[in-house]
Amino acid sequence: MKKIVPLLSRLDQDRHKNLAALVDRAKSLAQTGFEKIEWDSSVWLITDGRLSKSPGKRQGDAAINFSTPKDIGGLALPGAWGDVAKALMRLRFNSRSQSMSNQRNFVTAIAYIWHSAGNTEFVHLNQEILNKACGLIRSSYAASTAYNLYKAV
Repeated sequence: MKKIVPLLSRLDQDRHKNLAALVDRAKSLAQTGFEKIEWDSSVWLITDGRLSKSPGKRQGDAAINFSTPKDIGGLALPGAWGDVAKALMRLRFNSRSQSMSNQRNFVTAIAYIWHSAGNTEFVHLNQEILNKACGLIRSSYAASTAYNLYKAV
């Protein structure tokens, strides 16, 4: 048993370090339209660029909320959960240029994961929590929308 404890402690340290590196990388990106966002805000207003000009959307600023849907509380994603949603959203957009609706679905999936995790920290995310989130999504959405959220999970 003594050999397992140091490995687990190191694993936790690495996960915290990796999360911090992910957030730092996302914050360092220079993306059009993101100049005025405040990282700690639960609502980002994107003022220019591809996300503000998505097909089927009126021209102009686009908002993305880093919070849970109203049916599970409408709360802002706290701490590391909010940081990971923001960081991954920016990195996904930077690498693949997904549409705003795709980004919103991704954030919604993270919100369901957070809700399903309860008091579990992000760095302790596991398969059981992801399965619970998918079950909650299945009970909240039609099959076609749930399918897109499952892909994000």
